[in-house]
Amino acid sequence: MSFSGHGQFFSRELHLELAVDPEAFVQDGQATAGQGPGGVAHVDEFDPPAWTTNPKRPVLYDSQGNSLEFTLARWLAASGSATIARSAAGSHIDAAFAHVIAFGEYSLFLAEPSIAGTIFTPLDGDGSSNTFTADGAGTGVLAIDAPHRLPAHSAIVVVYHSDDVDHGSRVARSTLTLTSN
Repeated sequence: MSFSGHGQFFSRELHLELAVDPEAFVQDGQATAGQGPGGVAHVDEFDPPAWTTNPKRPVLYDSQGNSLEFTLARWLAASGSATIARSAAGSHIDAAFAHVIAFGEYSLFLAEPSIAGTIFTPLDGDGSSNTFTADGAGTGVLAIDAPHRLPAHSAIVVVYHSDDVDHGSRVARSTLTLTSN
C-alpha cells in the first residue's frame, strides 16, 4: 500500500484540481475565524491555502495560528509505503516514509468510517508502539503488530504531531496526516 498527503487524498475525493490540505492554513490579515473546507475551525487572520496560492511560498500554520515552519509544497512532498502481513495476533505492518518533516513526531492510526464520523484507533491497539520520529533526512520506518486483522473498508493514517508531542493513543488537533490509498 502507498501513502500520500491527506491534501492529495482530500482533493481527489472532492475532485479539486489542486491539492489543498484541509488542516493547513496560510496567514491572511483580512480573514476572519471560520471553518475550512474540511470543517476544521480556524482563528482570525488565517485561511486555508487558496486554490491559486503558490505552494512554494507561503509558510503553513495550524488552525490556531501556530507556524508549522514549512510550505504547502514541502508538506505535500511526503510519501510512504507499507506492507501488511497476517500474524498470529492479527496483522504485522512494516511502514517506511520519505520526505516527511525532519525530526517530526508521527503516529499511525486505523481510520474507520462510522455513522458518527471517522473513528481513529492506534494501529497497535493501545498507542504504545505506533509512533516514530523522522530522521534528519526526513525518512522514517516503523514496524507494528496490530492486535487484529485490518478491515477492508479502513485506511491507515500517519499523523504528524506539529506540537512535537507524542500523542500515540489519540489524534490531537495539532496534526496533519498522510493517508493510505
